[in-house]
Amino acid sequence: MEKFAPTLWVVLMLAACGGDPAEPAAAEASGGEMPVAEEPAAEEPAGEEPVAATQPDMDKLTAHVNEHLKLPASRDEIVAACAQTEEFSEGEKQWIAEKLPEGNYETVDSVKAALGL
Repeated sequence: MEKFAPTLWVVLMLAACGGDPAEPAAAEASGGEMPVAEEPAAEEPAGEEPVAATQPDMDKLTAHVNEHLKLPASRDEIVAACAQTEEFSEGEKQWIAEKLPEGNYETVDSVKAALGL
């Protein structure tokens, strides 16, 4: 019996196993490496666009900081608390999250200073 070329043997084995015989040919054409399918790029969920940061009214922000913050608190705790309030729009909440630096805040004055109030 004649010897089969290695590629032909792979094609026959894949065909017998239900594989795609085009894959080994593609691998051989690319220098022995199997081509890898690229994953599609992630898309924004339908109807949800990124929110643009919008500077809140400074009087409203100052009143909120003075009246509602429970301190001491970390930046993440403050941002989470602001995210729960209905006083600010999504854009204003985004502005607060972008503007407030990492850190722990002990006083209302330290939060106000960090936000430029």
